[in-house]
Amino acid sequence: MPKFEIDSVEDLHAYYVYIIGINDFDFWHLPIQTIHIMAENKTAIESFMNHEEEKQAKKKR
Repeated sequence: MPKFEIDSVEDLHAYYVYIIGINDFDFWHLPIQTIHIMAENKTAIESFMNHEEEKQAKKKR
């Protein structure tokens, strides 16, 4: 979760859909725990991919 205060459903929607990239339909139709897990998984995968890209870029130098 972010290190800023979330006060409303609109805040949650903005965070998960616009910042993290969770599908809008999923946000409104899946349990919030599932959305949170999806967001954690998505950010973990993106972090891993960024790390791998950095490693490949260093090898090419």
